[in-house]
Amino acid sequence: MLESSDKYQEKKKITEVKTFLVPYTLETTNQNISINSASKPSIEKIIEKAINLHVKGNILEAEKYYRRLINEGCNSHIIFSNYGVILRQFGKSK
Repeated sequence: MLESSDKYQEKKKITEVKTFLVPYTLETTNQNISINSASKPSIEKIIEKAINLHVKGNILEAEKYYRRLINEGCNSHIIFSNYGVILRQFGKSK
């Protein structure tokens, strides 16, 4: 009987809820709040853009994106390979 009473007390402790009143007054503020939604695109988005440009035949734009990725430290073998293909197409193998 004592064991079942302990289980009841455990359940009771879990389901008990205490509420506290917090004083809060609604005030009108004249502050301007701005949210900067122009965030820098992720590396994955830039890679996706570069590959899409390359696939669609927009080679010069794709080259710019690949160069940007490499300059920003992206070391993806896909980026280096695709950039190399473009350089070779333009005779810039060195």
